[in-house]
Amino acid sequence: MAEIIIADGEIAYPRPMAADVVVMMSQEAYGTYARSRPQHSLLIVDEDLVKLDEELEKGRQVLKVPATRLAEGLGRRMVANIAMLGFLCGSTNVVSVAATREAVMTSVPKGTEELNLKAFDAGHEHARKIFSEAKGDNP
Repeated sequence: MAEIIIADGEIAYPRPMAADVVVMMSQEAYGTYARSRPQHSLLIVDEDLVKLDEELEKGRQVLKVPATRLAEGLGRRMVANIAMLGFLCGSTNVVSVAATREAVMTSVPKGTEELNLKAFDAGHEHARKIFSEAKGDNP
């Protein structure tokens, strides 16, 4: 589990008091943290790895992304987290695409930058596609 606070101003406390967005990429994480997240929070899950409790999720906003499948399509399941990051960026606009791509470039192991950026782009494109379809646009 990792917690991240994103703010324009000073962060006064190092842990989130009530998460606005929660990302879960394993059934274990879902089982441990799903009930304790705020009712208003957006939940984003890897649809192939997390089976939702439909009763618990009733009335809550949930987005599903095939992050692991997107990564496998690029040849490396290991970049599923970066595909999820791309989806998070594309579906929430919490952080700019440019800033997130730069963060990926500077934090991944040398020699994997191109693969990780492809994974980011795949996740981001998936978000763009589902939101475009939801609005009735042609992707």
